[in-house]
Amino acid sequence: MSKKAKYHHRHRSNSKYNKFLKFVKRNKKTFKKITAALCAALLLIGIGFIVDKNYFHLIKPEPQKTSAKTELEISVPSDEILLVSDAVSYYLTEQKSALSVYKTFEGYKNRLNVGLPLKLNYNVKGISFEEPIKKAVLEISENKTFIESLKYDLDTSMSEVEIYNLKTDTKYYYNLKVTLSNDKELQKKGEFKTAMSPRILNIEGIVNVRDIGGWSVQGDGKIRQGLLFRGSELDGAIEPTYKITANGLEEMRSILGIRFDMDLRASMVNKTPFDAMGKNIKHQYYGIGMYSDILNNDYNEEKIREIFSELADKNNYPIYMHCTYGRDRTGTVIYLLEALLGMSDNDLYRDYEISALTDSYLESEKFVEFTTRINMLSGNTTKEKVEKYLLSIGVTPQEIAKIREIFIEK
Repeated sequence: MSKKAKYHHRHRSNSKYNKFLKFVKRNKKTFKKITAALCAALLLIGIGFIVDKNYFHLIKPEPQKTSAKTELEISVPSDEILLVSDAVSYYLTEQKSALSVYKTFEGYKNRLNVGLPLKLNYNVKGISFEEPIKKAVLEISENKTFIESLKYDLDTSMSEVEIYNLKTDTKYYYNLKVTLSNDKELQKKGEFKTAMSPRILNIEGIVNVRDIGGWSVQGDGKIRQGLLFRGSELDGAIEPTYKITANGLEEMRSILGIRFDMDLRASMVNKTPFDAMGKNIKHQYYGIGMYSDILNNDYNEEKIREIFSELADKNNYPIYMHCTYGRDRTGTVIYLLEALLGMSDNDLYRDYEISALTDSYLESEKFVEFTTRINMLSGNTTKEKVEKYLLSIGVTPQEIAKIREIFIEK
C-alpha cells in the first residue's frame, strides 16, 4: 500500500473513532442510566435465585388439618314421610279406578304400585381428605332402646341414603354411627314418622308386593304390619321376569324375616328341585282355585281350611303368600282373611284393585261375582258372612279367634 493510501486509511479510522467518542460523550447520562438498570436487574436475578426455594416454601399452602371440632350432621325430613308413589296416593285419595289411574300415570312405561324410600343425607363437618370415613352404620328401630332394630351398612362414598320397605304410619328412631380412618367414632340420634298409606314394598325381581297390614278394621283397630306379605311368584316358573334376585332374597329373609313361603300354585309349576326362598324357609304348595271356584268345591274348601289353620299358628309368621301374579288366587284368599278381620267392603275392593297398577289387568267381573256370592250368605256384615262360611267348611272358632288375635291391634 502506498503512503498516500495508508494515510487515507488511518484518517478514515480516526474519523470513525472520533465520531463514536463524540456520540458517547453526548449520551453519557443515558448510558449511565442503562448501565445502572442492567446492574439492578442482574442484582435482582441473583437475589431471586438465592431465595427461590425459601420464597415458594413461604407461599405454598399448608395441608388442611382436621378441625378441632369434628361433627356429624344429618338431614331427615321433618314432615311425615309418604312411602307410596303419586299414582297410589292419587288412587286412594281421589277414589278413582285403578285402571283409570294406570292410564293417567302412564303405567305402561313404569310400574305404579311401588314403594318409595326414606331419604336422608349425612355429612361429617371438619373432616379432611387425609381422614376419610371408614365405616357408617344406620340403625332404625320402632323403640328408643333399639333392642329390635334394622341395621344398614352404608356406602361411605355416598352422602345420600335410601331405605326402602319401612312400615307406614309408624314412628321410628334412628342411630347413625360413623367411624373415621383414625378410629374416632361419631354418633347422631333422632326420629321420624312415616305417613299413613298401604305398605307397598320394593323387592328386587318380583312385583305387586305389599303388606296386608295398615288397613283399618271395625272396632277402631287396624291390621298389624310385618306379618303377612302378598305378591307375585318368586321363581319365574310362569312369568320368566318374575324371578327374585339375590338382593331381593336378602331383603325378604333378613329385613322382612320371612319364615313361611305360602305358595298357592300347584307343585307341578316348579321346574327345579329347589325352592326360591332357599333353605330354612317353610314352603308349601296348595294348588288352590280362585274366585267363585273355591265355593262349593270340596278340594278348594279343604285347601282354604288348611290355609286358615296355618294362619292361626303364630310360629309361621312372617308369611309370604303368593300365586303367579299375586292378584287372583292370592286376591281371593286375602279377601277372605281381610273380611274376617273386619275391613270395610270399600277397602276390600281398593286393596284388591291395587294389583292393577302393575300391569292394568284385573279379573273384575270374576271378583264381583265372587263377592256377590259371599254377600248372599247369612250374616249382617261381610265380616259375619265370611266367618260363617269358614266355620261351615271346618275352620274352628278357636282358629278364627287366634287369627284375629295375631293380626288386629287396637
